[in-house]
Order: sequence, then C-alpha cells, then structure tokens
Amino acid sequence: MNVIPLTGLDGSNPLAFLAALGTLRTATLAWPDQDVRLHWQAEDGWRPVVTCNANVSKDEFVTGLNAELVKMTGHAALAVDDDLKMLAAKFRAYAQAAAAHAQESRDRRYADFAAAFGCEAIVDAETQIVADTALRTMSGAGHQHFLKTMR
Repeated sequence: MNVIPLTGLDGSNPLAFLAALGTLRTATLAWPDQDVRLHWQAEDGWRPVVTCNANVSKDEFVTGLNAELVKMTGHAALAVDDDLKMLAAKFRAYAQAAAAHAQESRDRRYADFAAAFGCEAIVDAETQIVADTALRTMSGAGHQHFLKTMR
C-alpha cells in the first residue's frame, strides 16, 4: 500500500478539507483500477493521507493528478458562465446537456458539477435567478468570478 500524506492541508480549514476531497476524487480518476482511499491523521492538526495500491512516488502522484486535472481544460462543466448566478432557463439547459452527456459517454463529471452548482427548481421569484449552492465561494462581487477562476 502506497501512503502519501498531504502535509500542506489542514483538515480543520474548510478549503483544505475540500482540497483533500478533490485530491481523492482526482486520484480515483487518475488510477481507476487502484484502491485509492483517504484517511485523516492527527499530526499538527488533522492532515489528510491518501493510500492506494498504485506504486507511485510523490512526484508521480502529483504528475498523475495534474494530468487528470488538465483534462478539465475547456470542459463544458466549467464553461456555462463566469458565475453561478444565472437565469433558470439557462441553468436548466446546462443541466440537461450535462445529464445527456453522462448517459452518452459514461463520464459523470459534467453532471456532477451541474448538481454541485445549483438546481433550476429553486429560483428567486423576482429575478428568475437560480439559487446556487453553498459550494459557490464567490458571487461576482468585486470582479471575483467563481467559474472563471476555476477555469
């Protein structure tokens, strides 16, 4: 079993916690035939540790994660807009395209992002803007654009 501590991430920090979960998800995509797991170790706070059957060095692990993340360049999941504040009709079309893509390609990433971003069933009655999820950390105020930053 290969053990890779993610020493730069403190699990008590919400952003670091999400980064650890993203690392786990990305590693499972990079090594789909391996048993990739994540656990927490008490060491100067709670630190995430990835374990897997793949015999890779830390450098190879980072290279594999990067190769998987590069696949998201230009991906439709992040191309709907710069922010998540959008009209329900636009978000509905985005979510339907994501669902169709998942059925056709067996690649769930697009649909997973759509589900994480919001739901067109919950809209502001006045503006018809979709209620986004708590995942959004930026709303466009001060020219901080969530999806644009992710891209």
